[in-house]
Amino acid sequence: MKKLLIFFIFILPIQSISSQDFEFPIDSISGEIVYSGIVDLQDLTREELFLKANEWIANYFKSSKDVIQFADKESGKIIAKGIFDVNYKVMGMITDVGYISFTIDLSVKDGKYRYIIKDFWHHNGSSAIKSPGDLRIEKSGFQLSKKAWVSIKEQMNKTVNDLISSLYDTMDFDKDTNADW
Repeated sequence: MKKLLIFFIFILPIQSISSQDFEFPIDSISGEIVYSGIVDLQDLTREELFLKANEWIANYFKSSKDVIQFADKESGKIIAKGIFDVNYKVMGMITDVGYISFTIDLSVKDGKYRYIIKDFWHHNGSSAIKSPGDLRIEKSGFQLSKKAWVSIKEQMNKTVNDLISSLYDTMDFDKDTNADW
């Protein structure tokens, strides 16, 4: 009996925590999902940061040529569009539930850069499952289960945070790293 009581005290709260819906960062003006930040990197020029941003896109995405929609070295601005696949585990099998598209807006100045990641949309892809598309809405009346919809949102959040970490790692470099190659 004591073991059962411990189970209910510790396990049930964990289950309810893990089943809660995820909340995205919502822009107060547009109402859209937007991940953004400004990173100070003193002693780095706009040109160095622009090159590192291009390097990051080339390394992070399969085809940077297809991803970059706009790049202007003079203004220090790059706009790229990307996608990533999402899946859901059903009865022990991983099922394709489409992909999420998004836009990255990178701007660089001497000593700092800004990233804005936005325009998130879920597409059903090759999956026959119909998607509501807009990741801000609650699951209602679509073919995806609520658990699948929450899983898609959690995958999106994890992928975007991994993307941001990768960007930080690439942009924050020591200028002399390749000096003696």
